Amino acid sequence: MIENYMDYTDDACMDIFTVGQKARMQATLAPGGPRASLTSSNGCGSGGGGGGATCSDGIQNGNETGVDCGGSCAPCVVTSCDAPNVSASASRKKITLSWGSATGANSYKAYLGPVGGPYSSKTTTGTSTSFAGLSSGTTYEYYVESICSNGTAASPLQTTATTRVLPGTAAITVYPIPAQDYLVVEFSAVENDEVDVVMMDIVGKVVYKNHNVDVNDGYLEIDLNRFDSGVYFIKVRDGIDGEYMQKVVITK
Repeated sequence: MIENYMDYTDDACMDIFTVGQKARMQATLAPGGPRASLTSSNGCGSGGGGGGATCSDGIQNGNETGVDCGGSCAPCVVTSCDAPNVSASASRKKITLSWGSATGANSYKAYLGPVGGPYSSKTTTGTSTSFAGLSSGTTYEYYVESICSNGTAASPLQTTATTRVLPGTAAITVYPIPAQDYLVVEFSAVENDEVDVVMMDIVGKVVYKNHNVDVNDGYLEIDLNRFDSGVYFIKVRDGIDGEYMQKVVITK
């Protein structure tokens, strides 16, 4: 039993406080007393904090349902976290994922991997990211997750990104063979938007070169009037590890 150390009475008459101490405490809490406000405090009510809702101190207290909001304060704003709408563009060894800004997102985490996984991931605050060093002619799965202050939201799993195949006879066609007045280099499935076209003679000397040819034009026509009859080689480089070479015979 905890007792007032000044009360030395027998146990049968022991009290925790003296009559004078009791009167002093009652006067302190009575109306007009120095601590009268304690009798109306909400310190033991919902929210704690020793008082009502402050709505401005960065702490949830009183009847606030959130930090400085709800209850007798302004309503709390619940921010939604939307999943992004993702699209993909694929080259031979790289896939770029792009999406629009999603409501509530502070950043995004993009995932990509072969069908069934495993997945690689990249986090960005932007709305696009690329995965390089991939295998050509391979289908990849991907999705992007919005990272919000109140959670995450992921886009549906996609399986439509397939890297392209290496350039070859199906990608570039050279004709006519043998050629006489002109030579056509036709681009049907070249990796890059621009290529370098070089023609060499039988000993490897470069006799023609054209850099940054726009493959969107579909073809390149080479005038052969200044070339002698003989065997030549056409080489096309797409700038992404792809190269195609074909022998050409010019007859005059």
